Amino acid sequence: MNASPEIVETYETLEDKYQHYVKAYTSLNSNSVDSLLEKLPTHHAFFGGVYAYARSQYDQSVATMERVEAELKIKFRNQLLTEGKKATVDATTSEVLACPEYQSVKAASENAQYKMLLAKNLLNSLEYARDMLVQISANRRHESKLL
Repeated sequence: MNASPEIVETYETLEDKYQHYVKAYTSLNSNSVDSLLEKLPTHHAFFGGVYAYARSQYDQSVATMERVEAELKIKFRNQLLTEGKKATVDATTSEVLACPEYQSVKAASENAQYKMLLAKNLLNSLEYARDMLVQISANRRHESKLL
């Protein structure tokens, strides 16, 4: 996948800059509702791209983890059989879970999932901000009609 450099950079720094993004893109100011509403689709589209990239990274990490797990199960099964031991599912699974290579790809997958969830939460926050801005705008229109 060829994501834009801005999306990749945002994904890479998402964990460190998450609070900054939340404050910068979802903070509401009732004095600038129209301006915020105008910018919101662009922000939502951008962070939607970040989420899509994060989802792709997570999916790739899961596929890698599953591939490594399968390869290690075969390796450990063959190793147990060569040693004349019984190659049970529990025995091979235990060997795989203890293997540093598997632990490494599992940690990478968990990190990718974490970043994906941060991106999704940011998108949800943008949607919540949109709903609030629309309601504020509607309330203002209603108040102006009353005056």
